[in-house]
Amino acid sequence: MEKIKRSVALVVSGAQDLTVPFTKVLDEVRDDITDNPYLEEAFRVLPVGGCRSAIGSVWNAVVDDLRNKIIHHSVELFNKVVKPFRDVQT
Repeated sequence: MEKIKRSVALVVSGAQDLTVPFTKVLDEVRDDITDNPYLEEAFRVLPVGGCRSAIGSVWNAVVDDLRNKIIHHSVELFNKVVKPFRDVQT
């Protein structure tokens, strides 16, 4: 299956148009998380200048991916290695 390439044009008011090539960034994203709702939100708000919101959404996608990896691989191993103040159950 061929990856869909997307790019977003970001217009900065008061300055000349600034096109940010997000296609390269998306090419680096694993196929299994390209449909992550946080990433989709980031790409919806970028064209209207929602840079801060997009950064937060991308960060949320990263945290969500890490959480899913921990749950998928082993919560017990995570607790053993990280040694949080209280054990992560779910």
